[in-house]
Amino acid sequence: GRGGESNQIFPMMIKDPVLENQKITQIACGGFHTAAITEDGKLYTWGGGEHGQLGHGNKEGRGGESNQIFPMMIKDPVLENQKITQIACGGFHTAAITEDGKLYTWGGGEHGQLGHGNKE
Repeated sequence: GRGGESNQIFPMMIKDPVLENQKITQIACGGFHTAAITEDGKLYTWGGGEHGQLGHGNKEGRGGESNQIFPMMIKDPVLENQKITQIACGGFHTAAITEDGKLYTWGGGEHGQLGHGNKE
């Protein structure tokens, strides 16, 4: 989320313009990705998305990189008008609960962890 892929041994605030004026209310981390909810219920994700766990409709980052190195808001038509209230990240998948209590999952489902009744 800092614009690079190097390790950081001290805490450092994310200074990306996308989140600059946003108040973060929750954050979750998976094996290679991170998700954050803003005060207005928007969901931002970044990191590795090779299994679709970022929710951006592809398996790569902004500009075609292998990783999404800056926070990016999920603009999926299903979640676009929903207020996200809670998130959780697994190794290769993400789950979100909306204000009205609906559960959405996406990403790697090879072991049925998405709960969609299949392994895709």
